[in-house]
Parts: sequence; structure tokens; C-alpha cells
Amino acid sequence: MPSFDDLVDSVPEDPTDTDIVGLAGYYLREIEDEHPFATKQIRAVVEPSLRAINGDSIGTFPSQLRDKGYFQRRNQQWDLTKDGLEYYGEMVALPTDTEVPRADDDLFISASPPDDDFYPALVDDINRSYRHHIYDATMILTRKLFENLIIELLRVRLGTNNHLEEFYIPDQGRFQPFSELIENFSEHLDDFKPYDPDLDASFVNQLDKFRTRANANAHSIQVDLSQGEIEALSEDANALATRLFRLHEQAKLDADRES
Repeated sequence: MPSFDDLVDSVPEDPTDTDIVGLAGYYLREIEDEHPFATKQIRAVVEPSLRAINGDSIGTFPSQLRDKGYFQRRNQQWDLTKDGLEYYGEMVALPTDTEVPRADDDLFISASPPDDDFYPALVDDINRSYRHHIYDATMILTRKLFENLIIELLRVRLGTNNHLEEFYIPDQGRFQPFSELIENFSEHLDDFKPYDPDLDASFVNQLDKFRTRANANAHSIQVDLSQGEIEALSEDANALATRLFRLHEQAKLDADRES
């Protein structure tokens, strides 16, 4: 297990005092698995380290980090926000320990998939990759999950008579690119609002943002997602999967009633 000094030493440039305290919070959460954590725990990490910060001033930094959007209050203590996990996860450069898999209940996607022969197996592959720290595969398979769900939603809700090319290219014998699928889904949001009245452009933007990040991993030779980054992405993936699974279920029920 790396020490706090190892963590700070992995930062390419000298961190500010504020970031040293932020890194102490990241260390407590990600390395020590302590969250939420108290100010005294931050002090216990920082004071013995090689980074000199006035011990009397350490307690002032968590509030500053909250103002920056990196810390939040939780149960009268402190924890990192999603932005904080991403910020400090990108800052450090420690190698991921691939020798010890995550616990079986530590899932990238915990939302329940549709009960068929395809989606449960795919979600299981995603979570297996995540447990074994194969984060490029985690992202690529999650992209595949979302892409297939959008294809299914367009096919089931719009039908194939007049809307086949919304998701399929007949003369090429292949499905539309994921970017095109998202755009076509966006143009038909009103068709899906009976199943989810709050469905709007922000959901489409979140889906497209995840597609872009997954594409970067698919096309990159060097994959360097940190533990903090992948866990923050897990929150986004779960939120997207939950709504897409619900839309899929409702669209299938509607189609079955009409058939």
C-alpha cells in the first residue's frame, strides 16, 4: 500500500497547501478506504508527512475545498465530491494494483439489466473487468451496452417500417455509428417522455459525454484511468444505465401490448 508521501511524490508539480490537504482526503478515501473522514484524520495524515503545513491551519482548508467543489459535508464530516475524485485522481500518477481484485460487490454498474440472454451477461462482463482493474475494457463494454440499448429503444419505439435508417444502414448492412444513434435518439425524445417525463437534452449530453470518454479509451494505446476517475465514471454510468434500462422495459411492455 502506498504511503501518503508516495501519493504526493507522484504529483508532477509541487502541490499547493490546499491540494496537499485535498490529497490527504483522497488518500483517506481511496487508499485507506476511510470516508467520510474528520479533520483530525486529515491532520493525522499530513502532519507526519514530509510536506510542511502549519498544523493550526489545516482545519481551514476543507472549507476552501468545499468552495472549490472538491469536498462536501457528509454526516458532520468530510468526503470528496465526484469532481474532487476526478481532480485528484488525475493529479496523482500511482500505478493501479492489479494483483488484488475488487470485492465481488464492488460493481461498476449495479443497476439491474433487462432479463434476457444479452444484457445480464454484458453487465457481468463489465463488472468483471472493473473488479480486475481492466478499465479500458470496462469503458469499451459500457459503451457497447449503451449503444445497444439506444438501438433497441429506437427499433422498439419507432419501428422498422418508416424509421429503419434511424438506427440501421441497410445498404451497408450495419448499425448507425453511436454518435448518429445519440443524435437520432435526441430528435425523438418526445416519443420516450411518456416513460420518463424528465427526459431532456441534459440526459443526451451526459450520454454523449460518456461516449466520448469511452471512445478515447477505445482508441488510445495507453490507458491511464486512475481509481478515482473510474469510480467517478461509475456514478455516471450507473445513472445512465438505470434510466436506459427503465426506458427499455417500458418500451418493450408498450410494444407487447400493441402487438
